[in-house]
Amino acid sequence: MRQRNCVPSALRFPAVSQGAGHTAGFREFRIRLNWNNVTDEDRRQSDSEAPESTTPVILSWRRSLPRADLTATCVCYLLASALFNQLMVSVVIGLIAAALYHCVYKRNPKVIALTISVVISFGIFQWAGGYIVRAMLTRTHGADVDHRMRPNNEQMQTNSDGLRCSVDADVFREEDANIVFIGDSFVYGERIEKTADVFPYVVASLLNERGGGPNVRSVSFGWTSSSPLLSLRMLKDKGPKYKPDLVILSLDVTDFHDDLKYQYGQQYVGLKAADFLAFKLKSSHMLDEMKERFRVTTVLNSVVVSDSIVPMDRFYIVNQPLSESEPFTKETERNLRDIDDYCRNELKCRFLVLLLPRHFQYSEKESPDNWEAEYYKPLGPYVLEPFNWLAQVDERTDFPCRSLLDAFRDASAFPLYLNNDPHWNVTGHRVAAEAIVNIIIQEGLLREAPHTMQADSPKSSTHTP
Repeated sequence: MRQRNCVPSALRFPAVSQGAGHTAGFREFRIRLNWNNVTDEDRRQSDSEAPESTTPVILSWRRSLPRADLTATCVCYLLASALFNQLMVSVVIGLIAAALYHCVYKRNPKVIALTISVVISFGIFQWAGGYIVRAMLTRTHGADVDHRMRPNNEQMQTNSDGLRCSVDADVFREEDANIVFIGDSFVYGERIEKTADVFPYVVASLLNERGGGPNVRSVSFGWTSSSPLLSLRMLKDKGPKYKPDLVILSLDVTDFHDDLKYQYGQQYVGLKAADFLAFKLKSSHMLDEMKERFRVTTVLNSVVVSDSIVPMDRFYIVNQPLSESEPFTKETERNLRDIDDYCRNELKCRFLVLLLPRHFQYSEKESPDNWEAEYYKPLGPYVLEPFNWLAQVDERTDFPCRSLLDAFRDASAFPLYLNNDPHWNVTGHRVAAEAIVNIIIQEGLLREAPHTMQADSPKSSTHTP
């Protein structure tokens, strides 16, 4: 009888019927092994147990291993990536590498078609989604780079000039002591329901309560994501109508980046669809981190900004030594000087710069669920660098530059910030207003005020950390 190469019964596996023309039942999966280790008795037993109708199916390790190797490689890659704080970046690199392998090396038509469809779909998503996002934003704001608030907008509580103010400019009289506050969302009063609770209006209320001077009126020229550059433009357009005796710029740590972005970056308002989706999913930091490490983004950014550098990190001023940030802060200092010149020469009024503190610069307890937390380290080694910069600017300019850091750090009230957002709550606005009133009185920034008023405490006027 012809001897048959068989697999010992211990290596046999039952196979499912493969359809018409094949005999259902027990099939042998023969693997090429070293048959010298298989005894004659095992072979005879195997021959006697195997049905005559069995169709041998031979699988070699050379066929089965590649798929197992690929799976094991992917698992090991993910496990190795999980050891570092770059999991999402590593996953994206792995997906791109796999796509390149199948498209360029293997020329797999299915993967090529899938890759092309994904790229096209993402492009459509970015274009159509960006259009929808801009349409949503432009209901309340302009579509150009200044993105000012719409006039007489009930949602934003704006007056006829697009400012968050309950009255129009004609109410401001020459005989009043008028204060114009310029700045970003802190000056606007992000997430504060009542306009009267926003610190520019609390300042006027506190000054009027002290009495002894002219009637004080204030107006907020602030809006979300503004900067000194945009505030100067707004001041030139709307400032004269409000007859200011004092202009106060509230400077935030994001203004250093935003000044550069508005001067050299995109000239329209709005988020790309992917950015907006990441913001809603609270993954903005992860997306920004990937874009920062994507070399194509770096190259495109250098082309778009026309040889000027806009740091990818919006909070670079608190995440690195001041010596590394100084080349990027010159634009903001130039804008501060331009505002002062305009106030002196055109508005004939005083100018004050206030640097507002963020909670992470002095506390680890405030705003525990802050959506922005991944962008900076609370009490990190460089969080006070903006105040060091402010002290230097104060020494080389003619206008006063002051900080509210001590006022917030020494405040007995808690919390001063929103639970899930970096902005102040109503109590925080009150603390800021009280500190600003003290600075105004100490510096004698309002006419007649220093002769009839007395400041509560000198602490808030310091500008060194």
